[in-house]
Amino acid sequence: MEIIVPFFSLRPFLFVQKMMKDNNLVRHLDACETMGNATAICSDKTGTLTTNRMTVVQSYICEKMCKTTPNFSDIPSHIGELILQAISINSAYTSRIMESPDPTELPLQVGNKTECALLGFILALGKKYQTVRDDYPEETFTRVYTFNSVRKSMSTVIPRKGGGFRLFTKGASEIIMKKYVYNFILTFYIVLRFKNLSPARDFNHFSAIQQFFF
Repeated sequence: MEIIVPFFSLRPFLFVQKMMKDNNLVRHLDACETMGNATAICSDKTGTLTTNRMTVVQSYICEKMCKTTPNFSDIPSHIGELILQAISINSAYTSRIMESPDPTELPLQVGNKTECALLGFILALGKKYQTVRDDYPEETFTRVYTFNSVRKSMSTVIPRKGGGFRLFTKGASEIIMKKYVYNFILTFYIVLRFKNLSPARDFNHFSAIQQFFF
């Protein structure tokens, strides 16, 4: 017994030293076993542990700021339809929201988390993004400009039923606003938030901007 007690006292300290070599800093000794057994750690660039989920927390539509999900009926009908199309079409069709096997859990976000947050915004409006995608299959797209580190935006061009084309764009605010040169562009802002393990420490991650060229 006299040998075992010192061993259990030293074990957490040894574990912490070993994990520090893997750049895994543990501030509390009693947490070393939990972190040592972790196979995947989801964090933002600051190192804050998150649940690897993003949600829309604010929107700016038709010169109206909403800190909660607006009522779809309060949005002008033609604007609301364009918002549905922009988010549903100008996102990878591999990104989607799926029901969790456990009814007590939140829906699963499959694919790009930013796009999943936007798709979740549509569901929160009481609409279905899949209906729009069924009406606009990927093979009908005229052109897709995928996101990259240089463009910092994603754009999708679709043909209009009455002739001509429509371009949907989303991306970093500083990039999109530089292209804001026409007065016939509809712009709406979406503020996204990473969901942290501690709800009290949620923070706004960045703003995504959608634009529609008529």
